[in-house]
Amino acid sequence: MAKTLKWSESALDFKEIARIHNSVLHDFLDHPGELKKNWKLRDKTGAAEKYFLFNKEERVGVIHMNQGTGKNHQNCYFEIFIIPEFQSYENYKILYDQMLRRVKEIQCNLLYPWSYLHENYKNYIDFLKREDFEIVMRHREYKLNVENFDFSFFEPLLDKLRKNGIQLYDSKNKMQNFSNHYKKLEELVWNYIQDEPMPDGDFHVRKSYERWLEKRKEFEENSYGVEMVAVKKDEYIGSTRVKVNKMSEPNRGYTESTGVLKQFRRQGIATALKVESIKKLSSKDIKEIRTGNEINNPMYKINEKLGFEMMEQSIEFRKVI
Repeated sequence: MAKTLKWSESALDFKEIARIHNSVLHDFLDHPGELKKNWKLRDKTGAAEKYFLFNKEERVGVIHMNQGTGKNHQNCYFEIFIIPEFQSYENYKILYDQMLRRVKEIQCNLLYPWSYLHENYKNYIDFLKREDFEIVMRHREYKLNVENFDFSFFEPLLDKLRKNGIQLYDSKNKMQNFSNHYKKLEELVWNYIQDEPMPDGDFHVRKSYERWLEKRKEFEENSYGVEMVAVKKDEYIGSTRVKVNKMSEPNRGYTESTGVLKQFRRQGIATALKVESIKKLSSKDIKEIRTGNEINNPMYKINEKLGFEMMEQSIEFRKVI
């Protein structure tokens, strides 16, 4: 019979997690080094644990659970990965029940898993539905072939913004000497990120500036693709940020955030930020960019205008316990 065992954070554990993940992931890969880096950078104010599923002596599955912080302290976010030949309802249930025992101890009452809407995750989705999880949010997932991008088409927009006094800068390479750069950047992102929709019961939480800066430094040192910032008269009014997983996918970028302050929207600034980020990434031999947004978020129109192609959807679930 299969059994669970709490992980030990060993080098072998990270390798085994990557192996299990990569047996399920449908078009990208995880790397033990990046998994370890992300674990070290986790928010340590809430519980975060992992449990392996064993078949005899072989690790065949893993569950990741993280308690929310601040207003989300009652939330538990989790993912389950099981090697395809072991994806039975019973095996998902073993890992899920292990998590529930821990969730009871930390007094969470809302569970939030997510999944891609892809054949590789069908058994997982079936399990969640059988356990009475409801779908609470859908996201569009997109990709862009950078090599085919037509930069000339967007030059008139970039010229127009420059004439209107809006400048676009590379945060890491051109803005380090700007006054209060990081504080202004953190405030900018916090102001626009709050407009992104969230499932009921899940809230945007502003981390301390010190915590934000810690993650910021790690991004610049290890996974910086590009971050473009729009500035008008010394005011930071919009930005876009793309990371690159340099160990596992050195030629692919992932958009982490894009946004513009409300009073500056509908001027093409978000489009221009993305165009300039694509230009920078192209010069770094990035071949493809991924992005995603909540299914009703108007940002999808910008992505499609830029030539991003929709791949599939991802879905978020919720259950009250």
